[in-house]
Amino acid sequence: MGQTKEQLQKLKDGRTNGITPIKFQLVLIRREMKILGLLSSSLIFFSFTHAKDISLMNTWKPTNTFCEIGNRLSCPGNTICSKIDASKETKCGELLEAPPIIFLFPFDRNTSVICTQSPENPNGTHGFKNMLFAIDLATPYSKPASTVRASADGKAFVFDQCKIPKGKPAKSELDDCGLGLGNHIRILHEGGYVSFYVHLEKSLVKTGDNVKAGQGIGVEGWTGQAGHRHLHWDVNKLGGNTQADWEKILSNPGWGGISVPYYFRVVINEKEQVVNSKDIKCKHDDMNQKPWKGAQVLKKE
Repeated sequence: MGQTKEQLQKLKDGRTNGITPIKFQLVLIRREMKILGLLSSSLIFFSFTHAKDISLMNTWKPTNTFCEIGNRLSCPGNTICSKIDASKETKCGELLEAPPIIFLFPFDRNTSVICTQSPENPNGTHGFKNMLFAIDLATPYSKPASTVRASADGKAFVFDQCKIPKGKPAKSELDDCGLGLGNHIRILHEGGYVSFYVHLEKSLVKTGDNVKAGQGIGVEGWTGQAGHRHLHWDVNKLGGNTQADWEKILSNPGWGGISVPYYFRVVINEKEQVVNSKDIKCKHDDMNQKPWKGAQVLKKE
């Protein structure tokens, strides 16, 4: 058997409580593979649950205070509201600092981009601790898909095994490929920070590539639980303390660590500026907003 809906939801929520210990799971997998000829997706699931424990070390510190998503005043001090798991229970947790990096916008200056979901939007899906400061970005549906670009230098970790679901740029079917992320690229930066590029049509780099800021790494799409063509863009802080810890976490597909606010350079209202993702507010799924553009002028590749 593959992943159940409950198991997939636990992975998306960053929750591993109640899952059978990894040693027993591996024995079970071998037995099932021998009898049923299981696909490799089952192996991905079980190894990933083990990695999640590492990814949260030294990062997320929840409190006992219940709160309301989208209401920053419901959490005291330097904490922020987050959904804890599939039960939709919400509690305040420590707000981690932004990394000491100013990221580039993941599209070039010649591409018009609409923000379709911003952090802490109570009507959106970014309420979990691994995507609290994520931003959804979409280019006009009437135009071809645009190239997605690396926001900073780093090492790429790529999952690109998903087919494009049926549909069109404005509305598409959903599937759980890539744990709901579809085709996605994670770039590891200094200090255990990772930038995420999710729901891609395809990747232009492979795992292990050292990429440069502004380099084309993929093409926007609607794979996984996208629902429409867009880029889900986020920065996470991984647990652990070493390069080996971080690469172990990223050796499996999916989320890892805790979403953190991050600074990036962008052109908004014809003005180039540096903004913090936690301060971004945009109308949910509204393609009629004024577009943003990348602040960097890139040479033709």
